[in-house]
Amino acid sequence: MNKYIISFLIIAGLFLIPTTVLAADYNITNVDIYAYLQENGDVIVEEQHTYEFKGKFGGIIRELIAKNESEIVNFEAFENNKPLQIESDKTEYRIHREGKDETITIDLVYTIINGVNVYSDVADFYWPFFDKGNESTYGNLTVYVIPPEPTTALVAFGYDEAYNAETVLDDGQVQFAMGEVKRKRQGIFGLHILLRYFLQVLLRRISLCMINL
Repeated sequence: MNKYIISFLIIAGLFLIPTTVLAADYNITNVDIYAYLQENGDVIVEEQHTYEFKGKFGGIIRELIAKNESEIVNFEAFENNKPLQIESDKTEYRIHREGKDETITIDLVYTIINGVNVYSDVADFYWPFFDKGNESTYGNLTVYVIPPEPTTALVAFGYDEAYNAETVLDDGQVQFAMGEVKRKRQGIFGLHILLRYFLQVLLRRISLCMINL
């Protein structure tokens, strides 16, 4: 293998903690997460959450905790392509959506600035998804990690709840089909991949440094 091995490791943490604003009974029947790795080191994330509510509810809460030197920006929420009102307080995003006895699907979109760390010979993507602090059971959870360009030179793996959940698709995307994930569980998702793209980014950065000398 070439020494320029790109390593992605997604370690499950407090990334996915949706709860209701009002004390209604609910089930989270389906969650899909797509993490699109960008050539500049950012990550565009698209999530889709489906809830079944019994009783009155006022919306959901989404907690996102940025790592050191990373930042979450451009957080938006939609239902059927209609923007929803959001209130944010540091790591907590309250998505307002009142109703009663409904099944709703909420789409969330945001960008992680500096989500991918690029070094001299390696690029790392570490980002949390869920851990034992999670209070909700997910009826069906699927996570996708999408490289910035198609590739077949990769190895994917998972631990804990993610063990044997990975599938490498034809275009280099990695799918972690988790199925039902009980509350208070954790999963670790990993991907080792050789990506020419990040090498090109690295070379451009080196060239800019030389120009500025």
